Amino acid sequence: MPVLPSGGEHHQADPARIKVIPPPVDFNAEVSASKLEEVKISFNLPDKFLLFVSSITARKNLSGLLEALQMIPHSERPALVIIGTGNQEKRLKQYVIDHDLLRDVHWVGHVNNSELPAFYHLATALVYPSFYEGFGLPIVESLLCKTPVITSKTSSMPEAAGPGALLINPHDPATIKEAICHLLSDENLQLQLAGLGHSHAAQFSRNRIAEKMLKAYRYL
Repeated sequence: MPVLPSGGEHHQADPARIKVIPPPVDFNAEVSASKLEEVKISFNLPDKFLLFVSSITARKNLSGLLEALQMIPHSERPALVIIGTGNQEKRLKQYVIDHDLLRDVHWVGHVNNSELPAFYHLATALVYPSFYEGFGLPIVESLLCKTPVITSKTSSMPEAAGPGALLINPHDPATIKEAICHLLSDENLQLQLAGLGHSHAAQFSRNRIAEKMLKAYRYL
């Protein structure tokens, strides 16, 4: 979460009485085998792919991810499935054409909430290289589906991801490329991140967040 002023300077608050509580994540990660197959066929998804889930705006840094993808040799380059729309979409679609990424990049656009968990389950990893987030909801959603994450080491994202992610510098596409190649080459690492991340993500359930809020109110 964003770091609060250590002394509560703006409101003359006692820092010992400040409690930061993350938002609850209300997400049903369970998906049947038939639903997985239905989504895979319906969206013509590749057998293996990386996933990007976000609005396509400058802050979300899809451009950095595409640059990283371009750095990977053609024969080793993973497929990338992009869920989302936004004001950078037209420009980045042209970038994909200009840099010979058409074969590797699959634009999905908007998907229904009932379909989204299947994408997480089918993906090898979520790549979320945003420059700044207040929380980073797709990170937790991915981990609840036991899918590891590559995300930024800035703002709230390390806290949202916990031990379930490889952290990158969003301003340096080379670090995104290195994390992708590292993760894809090590299935044991994928399993380790998925297991640790799933346990970490459980703390964001509605019940656990409600317990933290109730405890904070009682303390005050």
